[in-house]
Amino acid sequence: MMGPQIDIWSLAVTIIELLDGKLPFGDEKDIMTKEPALVRAPISQRFHNLLMLMLQKEPGLRPLPEHIITFKEIIPYRAALSEEKMRALFLKP
Repeated sequence: MMGPQIDIWSLAVTIIELLDGKLPFGDEKDIMTKEPALVRAPISQRFHNLLMLMLQKEPGLRPLPEHIITFKEIIPYRAALSEEKMRALFLKP
């Protein structure tokens, strides 16, 4: 599978690895069989919930990029980029 849904999943994995220093899954073979570990880093419950939604096994249940960029915890980082650049990064034509 290709497209924004896989990018969303990969982004969540990367964010969690940056926050916790390890992947949210114990082992690569656990990706499809186990639930992701809870984020240990001190983040808001809302942000944690967003990350868990982004890691849904069913791609159709993951949030869309246009919803993620409006998320309250993401908005402060949007100021560094223009709307055009954000769309180019997160929204594929």
